[in-house]
Amino acid sequence: MKRSIGLFILVLITAVVLIAGWLYYQDRIDNAGGAGESSGEQQNSGSASSEGGAGSGINAEGLDGALQSQLEEAKQSGDPLRLVVAGPGAVTSEGDNSFPQQLADRIEENWNGISTEVETITYDDSTSLEVLNEGGPEEMAGADADLFIFVPFAVSDNGTVSSDDTIYATREITEAVQENDSAYYISAPQPWYEAQYYLEQLDAVEGYADEAGVTYLNHWSAWPAVDDEELIDYVGEDTPVPTEQGHTAWTDGIWQQWTESGS
Repeated sequence: MKRSIGLFILVLITAVVLIAGWLYYQDRIDNAGGAGESSGEQQNSGSASSEGGAGSGINAEGLDGALQSQLEEAKQSGDPLRLVVAGPGAVTSEGDNSFPQQLADRIEENWNGISTEVETITYDDSTSLEVLNEGGPEEMAGADADLFIFVPFAVSDNGTVSSDDTIYATREITEAVQENDSAYYISAPQPWYEAQYYLEQLDAVEGYADEAGVTYLNHWSAWPAVDDEELIDYVGEDTPVPTEQGHTAWTDGIWQQWTESGS
């Protein structure tokens, strides 16, 4: 009888130990699974951060502040982001391969859910003063842009219009366009092989942009130097008109500022 009771107690203890062990094992599995999920979520979050926000495709580290704001508004509204580029005829010298369209294509490629519209306003070989007389500031201000890039008429002005008049026209255009709620930039025009007075004009424009608090897109670091013969492949030798290679360099330079400035 005593032996039977002892055997029963031994079986009971064994059963309790087995059940407790099974419960402990299940608890370890559940906790391990939870940690794995948490770790996976953190990895996804880290990946999104490094890619600039995979959820929105917008919040890239170093992204130009005005551009980011317009991208977020377009994302929320679902409307296309309107990029307007105004300036001399050189802006569109390569048609669909010109830098305005290349910039729009890069925006769509790099930010999920963003579509773009591109409008260009060009005045061929007009000088700054001629553009003012033709109602240029009013036309540009009415473009309803989200991103507006103005390219000064320094090539046409070179040797014809003084730097003071170039700045005067640039100021009039800037003030007219800035009345709208768009992100506004002044872009350097294309480089010019072995240019001299032209460089002084551009220095004056950049100085004005700095004083006015306007972001100046100086993309020349993406081009060959002005004293490098290779530049001729990008713009020609006499009156500089960008080739497709030049427009790609123009795009590269602006893109670098937009995505690495963090301003």
